[in-house]
Amino acid sequence: MKKNLFIIITFLAFSISSLFADTKTVKIGYYSDGNPFFNIGQKDSAKYGFGYEYIQLIASYTGWKYEYVYGSYAELYQMLLNNEIDLLPAVGCDTQVQGKILFPEDAMAKETYYLYVKTSDNSLKGNNYSTLNFKKVGVQKGTYQEEQFKKFLKLNGMEGNIIEFDRRDSMRNAFIRNEISAVVDSDIGSRYDWEPVFEVLSFDSYLAVSNSRPDLLNQLEVSVTEIKNFDSSYFKNLWKKYNPTSITNKQLTETELSFISSKKTFKIGYLSNYFPFCDKDPETGKPQGFFKDFINLTMEKFNISNIQQEYISFSNYDDLIDALQHDEVDIIFPVPHDYFEAENNNFFPTEPVVKIGMCIVYKNILGDDWTDSVAVTDSFLGYLYMAKNYPFANFTRYRGREGCLYAVQQGAVKGALLMYNKAQSILYKNRNFRNLKILKLPLDNQISFGVKRDNLLFLSILNKCFSSISEQEKTTIITSYSVKEMQFTTEDFIKSYIWFIVIIVTIIFILLTCLAYTINKIREYINYDSLTHLLNRKTMNATFSAIQKRADKTNSPFCIMILDLDDFKHVNDTYGHACGDEVLKQVAKIIMHSISSMDYAFRWGGEEILILFNTNANYAYNSSERIRKGIEKNIVNYNETEIKITATLGLSVYRTGMSFQDMFTIADENLYKGKKQGKNKIIL
Repeated sequence: MKKNLFIIITFLAFSISSLFADTKTVKIGYYSDGNPFFNIGQKDSAKYGFGYEYIQLIASYTGWKYEYVYGSYAELYQMLLNNEIDLLPAVGCDTQVQGKILFPEDAMAKETYYLYVKTSDNSLKGNNYSTLNFKKVGVQKGTYQEEQFKKFLKLNGMEGNIIEFDRRDSMRNAFIRNEISAVVDSDIGSRYDWEPVFEVLSFDSYLAVSNSRPDLLNQLEVSVTEIKNFDSSYFKNLWKKYNPTSITNKQLTETELSFISSKKTFKIGYLSNYFPFCDKDPETGKPQGFFKDFINLTMEKFNISNIQQEYISFSNYDDLIDALQHDEVDIIFPVPHDYFEAENNNFFPTEPVVKIGMCIVYKNILGDDWTDSVAVTDSFLGYLYMAKNYPFANFTRYRGREGCLYAVQQGAVKGALLMYNKAQSILYKNRNFRNLKILKLPLDNQISFGVKRDNLLFLSILNKCFSSISEQEKTTIITSYSVKEMQFTTEDFIKSYIWFIVIIVTIIFILLTCLAYTINKIREYINYDSLTHLLNRKTMNATFSAIQKRADKTNSPFCIMILDLDDFKHVNDTYGHACGDEVLKQVAKIIMHSISSMDYAFRWGGEEILILFNTNANYAYNSSERIRKGIEKNIVNYNETEIKITATLGLSVYRTGMSFQDMFTIADENLYKGKKQGKNKIIL
């Protein structure tokens, strides 16, 4: 048997090597456009990306040695048509190129392109494509998606102002800088503040072969077959590596917007004992936990301010479901993302909003037979998790989490199913269970909101709105509550350590004093620039938001000023960076002496300083003039050399609805005008 296997392997290896033996160096087009799906890297830099890994894998089977030909996609595509290169990744196959280019049977992947606008741009809604007329739309020059988008405009009788770019990253940067209104781009690497308005096209993307090299096409197809035989999921997994998420259209239709505007109140049912995800504050009786912050953040992102939220708590899952069926509430949380459970209880789950880590708490050693005897809480969610993911497990329901843990302590069960964060908290805080151990389970409990099955419009709205919340934002919310849960309360402490409480109180006092000192130092390190002792730019968002809210509420003015030191590079180049640092320190002192305690000064970067004046334009201008004159008159003595420097300042005034970026752009443009007009000026 072994001898026969050896003969077969030897024969296959000889056959493949014979097939590829005469292969010469292969010329392959390589365009780096900033899209990790295809190719990253230039001639003398590291290369990576889906396309790059794909062609390297093919080479590992064919023995091809690549000679890279660099250029834009349009240039390389034309070279492929002219048989000047042998291969080009990511080529769409349509009737116009069939016969001119050779395509293998298997595509590299499926590309999908959308028309994107900024999240803040509400000019494109639903299917009203006429608003595209005369808008600047960025596309990659000479690409299949450009051709299809032009056909789309023509089909809909629109006059699109198409702006062509040779490189994808140049196009994306122009969009980010608001130089164009929209962009046709792939669903890979889209930003959180981009909204896909509609799908432009979706097509299979191939590693295309020159019409003059049918030998390479044959070798390519044999290699792909060999790779798929070895691992049928290889290409699929490689695709997921560079494209882990999918794109959803989060823009609400006119019907959905009308539904929202017609509602005055949403009644939200929740479990009162599922902290940190949902809970009722025992002191105030108000809802708290992840779900409430999640809903607030969603409504804030979609600017939904006309709807009041009424929260109704329930002590158990059955009552929660029953309230939804009797229209006592519009939406419930939490429900498992389980369509079988949803169908049996006449509701639809939204897409999962949170994944809860689950674990088994056990004593001593946990064997492979732990599913023979498992404790679960009387919460229906734990029961459903076990029934779905471990259908053959034998489990017993106990009252509360501590009831499950006592069952483990007493040997009544082999393990207890708990939420991972809850288990950590209980074992950390309760001395009675500190001898128990935790095994995190590989399958998370996916939790959703639930709506009645006949409320499909509401379900669509929720899924679109909820998809706007990033995983990082969810994690931040959960962490804020999980940290609270891990903290010892006074009651916990007294119960566990009353016999040496005096010693502990003394130690805590010392620790808190040190902690306060450390926190202050850390706050200084985090919030302030170490050189100038001005605020750093990380603190701007929170400061601007607070002042903007006050301004909108009280109709009070505020301004932004950007200061840039004139010819500062000359100082660094002539006298050294140490001298430049001394100049910056003195400028910072002049600024702090020239503004009020209600104003904020930030080191924005390099020699650029941003000031947020919490007052009107007249005061801001006068303060800016004091700063300008103070810098102009100041003499920096460095190594027995007197150095003078000036500054140019640009101002912008807040108007209702303006974002920080809006104000910054205006101030920056004014600064630029001042530079052009001879420097050492203030432009408002």
